[in-house]
Amino acid sequence: MTPTTVVKASDLLPLTGPPARIILVLFVTTNAALALGTLDHVVRPWQAMLAVAFVSAAGVLIVRDRPYPFPLMDTLAVLACLAAGSLAVFTNLQPHDDLGRATWQLGSSTWALFFLTMRGRIGFAWLGMGIMMLQSIEWAARSGRGALSGAMLVDTHIGILVVGTLFAVSLKRTAEKITDFNQRAIVAAGEGAAASAAAQIRRTRADELAQLVSPLLTRITAGKDLSEEERSEMARAEARLRDGVRGHAIALPPIVDAAEQARMRGVGVTLLDDRGDPVHDGDALGRMVAAVVLTLDNADSGDVTVRLGPGGRASALTIRASQGEDVYRLTLGEDGYPIER
Repeated sequence: MTPTTVVKASDLLPLTGPPARIILVLFVTTNAALALGTLDHVVRPWQAMLAVAFVSAAGVLIVRDRPYPFPLMDTLAVLACLAAGSLAVFTNLQPHDDLGRATWQLGSSTWALFFLTMRGRIGFAWLGMGIMMLQSIEWAARSGRGALSGAMLVDTHIGILVVGTLFAVSLKRTAEKITDFNQRAIVAAGEGAAASAAAQIRRTRADELAQLVSPLLTRITAGKDLSEEERSEMARAEARLRDGVRGHAIALPPIVDAAEQARMRGVGVTLLDDRGDPVHDGDALGRMVAAVVLTLDNADSGDVTVRLGPGGRASALTIRASQGEDVYRLTLGEDGYPIER
C-alpha cells in the first residue's frame, strides 16, 4: 500500500517562505516605529532599541524553516528573547501616568506567541504569556501602580492568545482529518483496484475455460464415438481445470504450459495450493516457477506433485517427482531457495 503523506498544521498555514518574510519585515518595522515614537517615555533610548532587537529576534526565530512542532530549543530561545525584550522595556520606563504605547512590546510579544501556537507549541505560548504577565505585575507593583494595574495591561493580549489557541487547535484537527481522509482514499483506491483486477482475472479465466471446454463439449454433444486422442485431450483439459481450482496460486502460465507438455508425455501432474494467497516477492516467485518448470520438463513418466504450502512456514513450496522407485523431492523457502533437509 502506498504510504499516506501526513498533513501537518504547518502545511495548511506555512509560516516560512516569502509571505512570512514580508510579515517579519512589517513586524520589525512596527516594533522600531513604536519604540522610536515613545522615546519620551524611556530613560535610555539605546535600551529601547535593545528591546526592539530582542523582540524582533523572536520573530526571526519563529519564521525559520523548522520542523513541526517547533523544536524545543528554538521555542525556549523565542521565550527568552521575548522575556528579555519586556525586561528591557519595564526597566527603562519613566514614571509617567499616561504610558501611551510605551509598553508596545506586550502587543508584539503576544503576536509572536500567537504564531508560536501555529507552530505547535500552545503550552509554551501560554508559558510566555504567564512570564509576560508576571513582568507586568512586578513593574506595576514596583512603580506604585498596583499589581491589578499590571495584570490589566495584558488582559486584551490574553484574549488574542485565546483566539490563537483555538485557531491552532482547529488547524491541527483539520490536518488530522485531511490525513485520515487521504488514508481512507488510498485504502478505497487499493480495494477498488484489487476488485477490478479480480474481476478481470475472473473474466480471463472464463474466456480461457470457454476456449478450452467448448470444443470438447461440442464433440460430446455430437454423439459420435471419441477417439483415444480425443479422450486424452479431454483428460488433459480436466486436469487444467483442476489446476485452476486446486492449485490456484501456483497455476501460473509457465507452470501450466510445462504441466500440459508433461501430461502429453504421460506424466501425472498435480498442482496444490494450500496457501490461498500469491507469493508477493517477485524474485522468490521467479525462482519457484523456474524450479517447478525444470522438474516438469525433466519428467518423462511417473508423477509430479507441486504443493504451495501455507504462509508463515519455513517451507513455502515442495516438489515431489516419482518415477518407479526413484523419488525426487525439493523444498523451497519463502525466498525461493532450496531448504536442506
